[in-house]
Amino acid sequence: MTGPASNLGAPEAKTLEMLAADINAKGGINGGKIELLIKDSGGTPEKAVSFAKQLIEEEKVFAIIGPSTSGETMAIKNIARRGKPFSFLRSGEVIVNRWRNIYSRWPRGTAMPWQRSSNR
Repeated sequence: MTGPASNLGAPEAKTLEMLAADINAKGGINGGKIELLIKDSGGTPEKAVSFAKQLIEEEKVFAIIGPSTSGETMAIKNIARRGKPFSFLRSGEVIVNRWRNIYSRWPRGTAMPWQRSSNR
């Protein structure tokens, strides 16, 4: 991962790679393996838009996870709303508060990190 947010993107990509490998090692989802496609926008909203369109229109992905910055998230929000599940990894207050009913920062049905840690 490159660009000013590479310190965010590199660990996010590695985490997703590990999760996909773990799920696939356990038989996948309903018997199907996860194919993870990672794109490096370099932190630029224009590249994020181009990649989002490519992933949706050409790759026919099931979902988009990311991008890492608020600028990229705001740039692709309308593209991602075209029927694809969209989970952003980080974002500023403008995204969380304004788009709270559209996007979920946490998978539905899971505890927030502070809920998990307090229940241990």
